[in-house]
Amino acid sequence: MVSGVAFAGDPPSPKTLDAIRNSKVAADSGDDAKAIAILDVAIRDGSNDGILFLTRGLLLQRNKQDDLAIADFSRSIKLGFRPALSYASRGTCHLSGADPKMAMDDFNSALLIDPKQSIAHLLRGRLLYESGRLSDALRDLDLAIQLDPNAESYITRALCYLKLKDYAAACSDCSTAAALDPTDPDPLWLRAATHRKRGDEAAAISDCMLAERLETIHLQR
Repeated sequence: MVSGVAFAGDPPSPKTLDAIRNSKVAADSGDDAKAIAILDVAIRDGSNDGILFLTRGLLLQRNKQDDLAIADFSRSIKLGFRPALSYASRGTCHLSGADPKMAMDDFNSALLIDPKQSIAHLLRGRLLYESGRLSDALRDLDLAIQLDPNAESYITRALCYLKLKDYAAACSDCSTAAALDPTDPDPLWLRAATHRKRGDEAAAISDCMLAERLETIHLQR
């Protein structure tokens, strides 16, 4: 959901703000379908406030309805509401739909408007890594981590370091990712692979055992 909103131009109507508040209550209670339905009614009643389209797009994206989300983000961009976030969110949908070119275009647009869009740096960095542009990928991932030091950014940067054979840096980032999200086995699997590259089989086995334990816990839930 959109929070901390700054409005450009005319502020949203009271009806729009009521719809946003009611939608947020529904979404916070776990009822995304109701949250989307509330926004549907507001839009159907003729509201053209960009916040409605961006908010509904984010909910649709969360529910894997990427084509509908893309349409809402495009509308939000056209209306000029939070364009950097709208571009970054649309790019994420394009990435999920296996359209890396459209995704890259949207991430570039987002970062031209707001160089502090951490998710755009992270996902553009991932695309650059996948295309073999490792130095460019590292620049984006460094910025993503400065802006929002989360486990996903650290593990993505670790993959770059592993590809560059900087095993010490890869291990360090895996360790940070594991500390930030102790429930995720992926940093441990990647750190195990890095230990193997360094020839440290004992450390690799230890990490594999830890990762397997976490996966077992997940399966038992």
